[in-house]
Amino acid sequence: MESNHIRLVLVEDSEDDALLIVHELETEGFSVDSCRVQTAVDLEKVLRQDTWSVALVDYQMPQFSGLEAIRIIRELDPNLPLIIVSGKIGEEVAVAAMRAGAHDYVMKNNLARLAPAIRRELADASVRAAKRAAEEALRASEARYRAIVEDQTELVCRWQPNGCLTFANHAFCDYFGATPGELEGSDFLERVADEDRPGLLRKIQRLTVKYPVATGEHRVHMRDSSLAWHEWTDRGSFDAKGNLVALQSVGRDITERRKVAETERQRLLLVEVLRDTAAALNSTLELDGVLDRILANVGWVIPHDASVIFTVASGKARLLRMQGWTDQGVEDLPDNVALSALELSTLAKMAESGRPIVIQNTADNPLWRTGSRRLAWVRSFVAAPLFDEEKAIGVMALCCARENYFTDNHLEMLEGFASQAASAARNAKLFDTVSRSQDELRRLSHRIVSVLEDERGRISRELHDEIGQLLTALIINADFVAGSLASSGNDKVLHRLREISNLARQTMEQVRGLSMRLRPAMLDELGLESTLRWLTSSFSERTGIEVDLQIVGMGSTRLGSNTETTLYRAVQEALTNVTRHAQADAVDITLRTVDFEIELLIRDNGIGFDMELPGYTDGEVPGLGLLGMRERVANLGGSIHLDSKPGEGTTLTVHVPANVPGAETDSE
Repeated sequence: MESNHIRLVLVEDSEDDALLIVHELETEGFSVDSCRVQTAVDLEKVLRQDTWSVALVDYQMPQFSGLEAIRIIRELDPNLPLIIVSGKIGEEVAVAAMRAGAHDYVMKNNLARLAPAIRRELADASVRAAKRAAEEALRASEARYRAIVEDQTELVCRWQPNGCLTFANHAFCDYFGATPGELEGSDFLERVADEDRPGLLRKIQRLTVKYPVATGEHRVHMRDSSLAWHEWTDRGSFDAKGNLVALQSVGRDITERRKVAETERQRLLLVEVLRDTAAALNSTLELDGVLDRILANVGWVIPHDASVIFTVASGKARLLRMQGWTDQGVEDLPDNVALSALELSTLAKMAESGRPIVIQNTADNPLWRTGSRRLAWVRSFVAAPLFDEEKAIGVMALCCARENYFTDNHLEMLEGFASQAASAARNAKLFDTVSRSQDELRRLSHRIVSVLEDERGRISRELHDEIGQLLTALIINADFVAGSLASSGNDKVLHRLREISNLARQTMEQVRGLSMRLRPAMLDELGLESTLRWLTSSFSERTGIEVDLQIVGMGSTRLGSNTETTLYRAVQEALTNVTRHAQADAVDITLRTVDFEIELLIRDNGIGFDMELPGYTDGEVPGLGLLGMRERVANLGGSIHLDSKPGEGTTLTVHVPANVPGAETDSE
C-alpha cells in the first residue's frame, strides 16, 4: 500500500463537511478511499466488513453521539487511529473524548491540522503494531528465558502488581529456604519490611511503558525474622492499553554494603557535627547557646529520647541545659535549678569519680538508684563526665525509654561532645572573668545578630518543611477528591475543590518565596552572585522598583560563608529600607573588588534625608537592622558608611576584606 493512501471511515452527518474533509486531505497529498456513516448500525457494519486506516468522528450529530461512536470503534477495532473532527467542542468535552479512546481532536475551522494529525497517528499505530508483535515474540521465548534465568546467581522472580509471585528462580528459592511450590502464589509484598512497603508500591505505580524500569533498596524479612537490605531492579510488563500486568525483579543482598555505608555515613556525620560545634565554640562564648547546639548535634549522631548537661559539686547537681524531657511528661525545669543527690545519685557519683558509664537496663542495674519520678521512664542510659583540666565538674547524659539501646560506640562519641561541652563551660568561665563593660556589649550585639540569623533560618525551614508539607498534602487531597468526583456531575463542588487547590498552590508559592527571603538555601549552595540576582529580581517583581545589579571582577571564586552572608544581608536590609522609607523607583547596586577589599555600593534615587539630624552624625548607621549590619561588617574587619541628602537619594557603602582569615570554614 502506498504510504499516502488511506481508507477513511467518516462518522459525519453532513455530506458537505465530509466532502470538505476529503478535499483537504487530497490537497495535502493523500489518496483517500472514504466511507461516510451517520448511524451506529452503519458504523458497526463497515467496521466488520472491511479494514480501515483511520476513523474521523464528528462529536455532535442529531441521531448519533460522538462518545457512542468512539465506544463502537474501540470495541470492534481497539487499535484503529481515531480523531475527533468537530465544529463545536469545548475543553472538557475534548478531555472526555480522549479518555474514551480518541487519539486527537481537530476543529472543523482549522482543518490544516488534520493531515499532520493523521500522519502522526498512522505512525503511532505502526509503532503499536510493532510493539504487539514484539510482545508475542517475547511470550514465545518465555520458556527459553526461564532456562537462562534459572542459571543466574542473583534473585530473580516475577510477580503481579497485587504481590502474587508467579515465578522464582533457584537462587531466590535457596535464599529464602523454600521450594518453588511454596513460593509461587505467595505474596511477594509480605516479604518487604512494613516501613518500606509503601515506598516500593509508589515506585511500581510510577512505572510506565516509556519508563518501565526502576531500581531501589528496601529491607526484606528473612526466615529467622531478621531484616536484610536488598537492592532490586523492577521491570514492568504492560498490556496493549498501557496497564501494568506483571513485574520482573532482580535482587541481591546488600546488607554488608549498607553496614559499611552506614558506618561511613555515621563517621562523616560525626565529623560534620563536631565541626559545627567547634564553629559554635569559636564564634561565641554564650554558654547556653553552645550547649543547646551541642545537645542538638548529639541527637544527629546518637538518636535518643532526652538529654541533660549539669554540673555537680558538694553532692548537688545543678542543671545547665536539657532537651526532650517534655516529650516524656516532664516539665522543663528552669536553668540552674539544683537537683538533689538522691534524685541523681548515680550521676553525681559518676561526676565525682570522673568515669563514664553505660547502663543497658536500669531496672536490674545496681548502679541505677534514684527515687525521682522524673527518671522513672528511663530504661537505658549513657553518660560522660565534663572535665576542667583534671577535675570532673559535671555530666552530659542521654536517656532512652528502650532497654539495651546505648553501646560503647555511643559512649565514645558522647565523650567527644562532652569534651566540647566542657570547653564551652571553661570558655564561658574565662570570659566571665574579663572586663564586662565593652566586651559584654559586643557579646550582646553579636548574639543579637546570631539570633536573628538563626531565627530566620529556623522560620525559613519551618515554612518550607512543615507548612510546605501541609499545603502539599492539602493540594494532593483536594486533587484526589476532585478526581474522585469527576464523574459525579456535581460541577459546583468540583469547581470549589479546584479553587481550593489553586488557592493552596498560590499560598505555597508565597510561603516558598517568604522562606527564600528569610534564608535562601541557594546562598550556601550556589553562592553570593546567584543569590543576589534572585533577590534583586524578586524584589523588582514584588515592588515595581527597578534594580540594576552590577557584579564586577568577582570571578567564580567563592567568598567565605560569613562574608557572603554579610554582603547578602546588607543588600537585603538596604532594599527593605528603600521600600519602607526612600520612595524611590530605581536602585543601583555594584559589587566589585577594590585593591584587597570587596566594595558594595547601594544607591537609590529616593527622597533621602538630613544627615545632620540627631542619630546620623559622621555617617553612623541608625536603626536596629542597620546596626546589625554594622556589627556583621565589623566582625569581618570591614567598615560601613551611609551618605544621604534630602532630595538626592541615599548611598550605602560597605567594605570588607577580600580574604578574611578562616572565612572559608566559618559557619553560620
